[in-house]
Amino acid sequence: ELEQEDYDRIQKYKIKMPEITNNRKGQKILVAPPTDAVCRYYGIHSLKQWKLQLGDKLKNHTDREVVFREKDTDKPLQQDLDDAHVVITLQSAVGIQAQVRGIPVICDKVSMCRPISIDYKDIENEYVRDDELTNKWIDSLLANQFIEEEIRNGTAKRTIDRLQNGNNNS
Repeated sequence: ELEQEDYDRIQKYKIKMPEITNNRKGQKILVAPPTDAVCRYYGIHSLKQWKLQLGDKLKNHTDREVVFREKDTDKPLQQDLDDAHVVITLQSAVGIQAQVRGIPVICDKVSMCRPISIDYKDIENEYVRDDELTNKWIDSLLANQFIEEEIRNGTAKRTIDRLQNGNNNS
């Protein structure tokens, strides 16, 4: 649970946030696959195998075209999002951009997008984003962002300690 000091602190970040929209209009499944480094970190032995397993999972829920967006692409993300029906990611920040634009996200349990993630079985269901949940989620993400001065002056450590202690008591 965030406190007033968190909301006061993150207000400076909210000014830079894009407007939250609800415009799911794309037709494709956009997948932001993990990089090789992320695969190693999470013990994924083969990106190729990860993609094949994902394809098998998707076959049970949709027949939409699947587009893999590799991290090193020159294509603007907004262009891919314009044509996305849903975004699937292990833990990429692409999920944040999708959610802000009103595109549902499916992610792994390690992802910062997990609180707003839908299930594979819901890919073809009508999607109505819970704006209250989305705004609380964004506030939570922003409360865990710090500028260099906040790291230097101890604000970051005090905030993290307070939020961790609060979570341990629940």
